[in-house]
Amino acid sequence: MKRFLAVAAVALAPVVATSCNDYNIAVQPNTGAAISFLSPADATAGGPNFTLTVSGNGFVDKTVVQWNGQNLVTTPVKDSSGNVSATVITAAVPAALIANPAKALVNTLNPHKGGTDNGLSNSLAFFINPPGNPVPAITSISPASVPACSATCADFTLIISGSDFVPTSDPSGGSSVRWNNGPSQSTLTVSSATFTEIQVTVPGNFIANPGTAVVTVYNPPSSSGGAGGGSNGEIFSICTSTCP
Repeated sequence: MKRFLAVAAVALAPVVATSCNDYNIAVQPNTGAAISFLSPADATAGGPNFTLTVSGNGFVDKTVVQWNGQNLVTTPVKDSSGNVSATVITAAVPAALIANPAKALVNTLNPHKGGTDNGLSNSLAFFINPPGNPVPAITSISPASVPACSATCADFTLIISGSDFVPTSDPSGGSSVRWNNGPSQSTLTVSSATFTEIQVTVPGNFIANPGTAVVTVYNPPSSSGGAGGGSNGEIFSICTSTCP
């Protein structure tokens, strides 16, 4: 009789479905919702608080969105009749979580009983990108004028002061300086660049004749593809003889 009971107990024992990872370690499958898309799917580091919308299937009233395992303040989406959407859910992401470039994993957690029921969904990656390059601004150039040299003209150094310049050491290549003279535009050779000052070489033949040039600074997009742009223009005068 005892032998019969032992066999019956073995026969009634629950079978837990598991899978193995690459290291042959048993992994419990997720039993919660399935998520398909994140909106947005990325953000710029240092950005403000934002609302994350998660699309998928299997959400319930008590579903919680998790960010690297941390619960977010989650709001279920309801229709006009008050029914909870099983396919869309939103969560508030505080600015502190996107302060620095990184990759975060987002998943949802449904109410669960424990044991083989973990309530977890699959995870999707959310990318926090480096901030884009700023738009530069010029406050002054030195010199701001030179007399035309007519024939043989020596190259000279132009110093541009301002803000939000990109140093030459930046992966994007740094700021460039453009010399606009009438219908023509030339890019000057940068000898040094910091966040507030750029030094460039102006070829002597650019000041052979009297006239006016416009100097601008251009920042390229950052290595992650963000922002950049052109500055205001500063007037450079090429005087007939002696400059005022």
